Amino acid sequence: MATASNVNLTLLRNVANANATVTYTVNWSAFDQASNLQYVESVRFIGDDTGQDGDTGPVGDDPISIGLNFSTLLSANGQATTSRTRSFTFPWANLNEDDVPILGNTDDEIRAVVTLMPQLPVTVTTESNLVTV
Repeated sequence: MATASNVNLTLLRNVANANATVTYTVNWSAFDQASNLQYVESVRFIGDDTGQDGDTGPVGDDPISIGLNFSTLLSANGQATTSRTRSFTFPWANLNEDDVPILGNTDDEIRAVVTLMPQLPVTVTTESNLVTV
């Protein structure tokens, strides 16, 4: 099964927008290389609220809306690895999911989450017409 490694997120502010770039490597298994099995790649963003730096809000990750995001089909094409770069632009204000100054948590920790979902073969069954005997 394919895995993602070295996932890296960079965020740059451009006036009122966030320009996000996610880079990572897909590591294909021998089966993926031999079968060319397709995977649906998706990237989403979360506000990380694991309390690692004094967050005082509720624990749990908040989804960050980035608007319309198309999934992409990937396959090994016989390669052992594939380098990926995905770029997104969305409102900077969407990153502000922890802004509760009276609680002391005015920082926002953002992470990119890459998901690779295999498109496994499915069985298709079709019946003939009915014949009465």
